[in-house]
Amino acid sequence: MAAPVSIATAPPPPLRPRTLLVGAVLVASAFGFGIFTMVGVYLGRRSDVLNTGATWLPKGSRIPLPQPNMMFLTLLMSCVTLAWASYALRRNDRQNAYVALGISTLMGFAYVVQATYLFSLTKIPVAAEEGQGVLIWAISGAHLVMVLSGMAFTALMAFRALSGSFRRVPEGVTAAAVYWSITTGVYAVIWFAVYITK
Repeated sequence: MAAPVSIATAPPPPLRPRTLLVGAVLVASAFGFGIFTMVGVYLGRRSDVLNTGATWLPKGSRIPLPQPNMMFLTLLMSCVTLAWASYALRRNDRQNAYVALGISTLMGFAYVVQATYLFSLTKIPVAAEEGQGVLIWAISGAHLVMVLSGMAFTALMAFRALSGSFRRVPEGVTAAAVYWSITTGVYAVIWFAVYITK
């Protein structure tokens, strides 16, 4: 008959694989590569049109710069606040973690508001002759979906943190921060390729 095992002599539990973190990286990378493919098609098509001597943006449409610049700054600041939330949870500083998660969610909403306002200002028709409208709207819309899914993911991890699920191993909030950082990196490419160079 086997000797009874006490808690003091039991072996430590196996380390849990970082499934959530790996999944967040894979999903964000898939989003990013899809958007990068559309950006590549956009740059190639724009180059073809500009080489003929024509203008790229349709007549009467414009892409103002204040909104894209502020959207970029908002995403960068929210990356910092999500890293702050992960750091605070790792130190079991739940009050600062909740503040950081709330600020991150607020900045996500600010990005969505700025993006929808920018869409109303551009006045680029979807049925533009050279396909500018379809490409610009597809790229911007895909990134907006990426941001909205990141906000939903962050909100879910915030609720788990509020319930006390993360105690010194804030894998969910760290995964949300990594997803958000990749989302910001994808926007940096869109910001330069679509909004700055036009």
